Amino acid sequence: MPKFTDIYDLKYPWLKNTDDRSVKCCLCGGKHKTADRLVFKINSKFYRIRECLVDGLMFLSPQPGQKYLNSLYNHPSYFQGADDMYGLAVDEEKSKKIARIRIDEILKYKNNASSILEIGCAYGHTLVAAKEAGFKMADGLEFSKDAVRACRDKGLRVFLSSSDKISLASIKKNRYDVIAMYSVLEHVRNPLVFLKKMIPMIASQGIIVIRVPEMSASGPWLSLLDHTWHFTRKSMKRLLGKVNLSVVDIFSSGKFIGLQHGGELSSMTVIVKK
Repeated sequence: MPKFTDIYDLKYPWLKNTDDRSVKCCLCGGKHKTADRLVFKINSKFYRIRECLVDGLMFLSPQPGQKYLNSLYNHPSYFQGADDMYGLAVDEEKSKKIARIRIDEILKYKNNASSILEIGCAYGHTLVAAKEAGFKMADGLEFSKDAVRACRDKGLRVFLSSSDKISLASIKKNRYDVIAMYSVLEHVRNPLVFLKKMIPMIASQGIIVIRVPEMSASGPWLSLLDHTWHFTRKSMKRLLGKVNLSVVDIFSSGKFIGLQHGGELSSMTVIVKK
C-alpha cells in the first residue's frame, strides 16, 4: 500500500493546476507495471508518485502542466528557503561559497574546461564563480524571469528558457566543455527527451554534471511541489544509458533541510561523459 501524507495538502490560490496530464515511465513508455509509492494533495487535488517496477524510475502523475510550472517558477517565493547543496541556506555569501565548491568539483573532472553552460542557473552564482576561475565562456539558461534579470544585471549571458525548450537560437551552435544542471532534471517534463536535446551542446571531450535528490528504494517521504521525477542511482544509470551517456562518478552531495516542513532529502551528484 502506498504511503499517504497530508504534509502537502497545501493551498496555493496563485498556483495554476488546470493543465495537469497523466504520464508514463519515460524509459519504457508505460510497458511495465507501476506501483504507487506516495499519495498526497495540492490544492485539494490528489497526486501520486508511481514507480516503474522494472526500471525503478519514480514519477509524479498527474504531472503539472506548463501553466502550473510557470506560475510556480515565477512566484516571488520560489527561490526562498534552503539550498540543498551541503545544507547551506540561500543568501549571497553562502550561495557564493556553494558556487565555488561546484566549480572546484568540476575542475577535478575537467581541469582544462574553459566553457560552461548551466541549465537552471537561478541568480548566476555558479556562472560568476566559473568566470572568476578563468572560464572564457559562462552561459546560462533559466526559467524564472526575475532570475534572468538578476543574472543580466551581473553582466552574465543568460537566456530565458523553459524546461522543454533548451536548444535556443541565442546559444547558436556553441559546444561546451561542461554542462551543469543543479536541481533541474527532477523538474523537467520528460528527462529522456531533455537529455537528448542537451547532448548536441556538449563538446566531444566534455562532461555533464547532474545533481538531483537521491531517492531510497522505498520512494520519497514527500513530494516537493515541482519534482516530477524521482531517481535512485539505479534508475539514473538506466536513464543515462538510454541516451548513450557514461557515468564517470556518482557521489553524495549533501542534504535538503526542509524549512516549511520537517525532514531532509539526500542529494547525489552524477558526472557524465559521452
